[in-house]
Formats: sequence, C-alpha cells, structure tokens
Amino acid sequence: MKVEDADNLIRKMNGKKYLIVGNHDKKYDPRLFEDIKDFIKISVDGYSFALMHYPMLSWPKKSSGGYQLHGHIHARMEYNEANREEGIRRYDVGVDANNFFPVSVKQVIDFFGEQVNVDDHNII
Repeated sequence: MKVEDADNLIRKMNGKKYLIVGNHDKKYDPRLFEDIKDFIKISVDGYSFALMHYPMLSWPKKSSGGYQLHGHIHARMEYNEANREEGIRRYDVGVDANNFFPVSVKQVIDFFGEQVNVDDHNII
C-alpha cells in the first residue's frame, strides 16, 4: 500500500489516533495523529498500559499489575494464552492473534481475568 493510500484510509477513521511506530511504518502525514512515538505509557480508568510495537521483557508497573500491549511478532492466540498461564500481562494486539479484529482495553483486561466495573464507553 502506498503512503498516500494509507493516509487516506487513516483520515477516514473516527477518533483520536496515536501511532506507535513499527518496523513497517512509513512516513505517514503526522497531522493525522495526536502523537507519534516508539513507546507510550497510558492509564485507562486506573489500569496501566505500556504500548510498544515490539514485545518487552519488562515494562513500567509490570510487577504491580501493569499490562504491555504490542504487535510485531504475528503470533496466534496461543501466545497470549501462554502469557496468561505464566502470569505475564503481555498481550499481542496484532490482528494475527485476534481473529483479524481490533482489540479493546476492556477485552485485554477481561482476558486476564480482571474485574472491570466501568461502562464500555469509558474504556477503550
């Protein structure tokens, strides 16, 4: 896909967009994004997430309930299930591991068996 085609597709998407740069990303129009970073830490309704294209062995708040969301490895769901069994809150959000659908933060929290007591519109 050409960069212009990708930019046009991104332009059509709803919501605020943040780009976590990966190894296949090109020079997209930076005006399409709120921010472009290699690594971002976010908190959603009290849950901490470290976002990076690549999986990490350690991340902020790993030992106190934080999650790491990544792509890159083109894993299958078995990878996420193995992490859960090992007590590792690292989740491949790539479409390969998720039936070719995007994944919400609520789905990730639910996957790891956490109790989520928020309305769906408050958590992404």
